[in-house]
Amino acid sequence: MPGGQCAVSCLVLMDVLREHFSELVVSLISGQLHSLDGTILIRDHAWLRVSLENEVLIIDPTADQSEAIDEKVVLGTPVELEGKGLRYLEKESESQHGEIEHPKRFKRYQLLRERFEN
Repeated sequence: MPGGQCAVSCLVLMDVLREHFSELVVSLISGQLHSLDGTILIRDHAWLRVSLENEVLIIDPTADQSEAIDEKVVLGTPVELEGKGLRYLEKESESQHGEIEHPKRFKRYQLLRERFEN
């Protein structure tokens, strides 16, 4: 997956999850992905945090942006992912699509969403 598509891909997945599982709390997270030794695997990255009651999952549909990660999609609790040597460091959390805050990203999201629906 080329860089720069992680947030857009996550927004489309966020829509799908919310449409099919309304009880989930889904947030777009931006930050960095590190190895446990502190090496930055992806400097500017986005993933989803999915919560239901006391359970929290990280879904990273574009983890393959890093050559250090073999999985195309990473899914697990923060503890499970640390067991795989991955540490997701949160910088910002969003629950909406960022139409005003991120207009260029929002246009890319709209284009991907239209293609996803067709």
